[in-house]
Amino acid sequence: MSPALLRSAAVALAALGLAASSPKPAPFQFEVLGASSDWVVLRENVRAKGDDPAPCKYPGLDPSEQVGVSVRFVKLTPEAKRGKLFELDPAAADKTLPVYAPGPAESCTSAADVESHWRDVRSHAESLGVTLAQKAPAPAVLGAAVPSTACVLIGDKRDTKSCQKSYPEKVAGGPIKVAVSLSAVPEAPDLKTCQFVGQRFEAAIQVDGLDFGSVGGSGAPGGFANHYDCRSQEFEPLRLYKLDGTAVLMGGFRGTNMADRAAHPFLAAP
Repeated sequence: MSPALLRSAAVALAALGLAASSPKPAPFQFEVLGASSDWVVLRENVRAKGDDPAPCKYPGLDPSEQVGVSVRFVKLTPEAKRGKLFELDPAAADKTLPVYAPGPAESCTSAADVESHWRDVRSHAESLGVTLAQKAPAPAVLGAAVPSTACVLIGDKRDTKSCQKSYPEKVAGGPIKVAVSLSAVPEAPDLKTCQFVGQRFEAAIQVDGLDFGSVGGSGAPGGFANHYDCRSQEFEPLRLYKLDGTAVLMGGFRGTNMADRAAHPFLAAP
């Protein structure tokens, strides 16, 4: 591979926030690349399924954890524009573009194709009014992951301090507060999918400050999200992305069992 092609690939990787250093899992399966008043652009670090015979080894990704990267474009509904939290179905994204395609070693995405894919991503984002920075934005990470077992309503392991938290932040030069309350309750499963009693994990999230919720002001960002799993799961740390002219609050539930480590994300656009 020529030095010029290597340099081009490095630029594309930097734009995606993927370091060409020793492989290690990206901290989250879903990350925000950019947003406008109408759209949110997400990067998905495609997770390994565990049965890939010889996955591609892409720079900045641990092939035992992540085997590809896609960029998803999500159009905000009128409710989402008012700040209502919504659960994200990645398969229902308005458009998805590949960057690193998952696949066996003989069909890995070349460095030249990565550069071409990234141009397509940037071009489509600009057509939607979203300008992507050369370097992926780093969020303010609020708190730490919380296992569902710590927030069971009736249980001797309930950790009230972990299940109810608030975080002071600043957005657009003004102070805000992000509060989260977590609860988990046992729930009998659909026996077609699982034979064990699992837990439905619910998060109530409120964002307060600025003119949120006031008469003639902005919407009241926040809402409810939940996920059922008959295996172990956790609430991921909230991530607040402060972007030019807007902000996006992202979180999710993630499986922590070896057989299921998928994330189930949600978003709110304060």
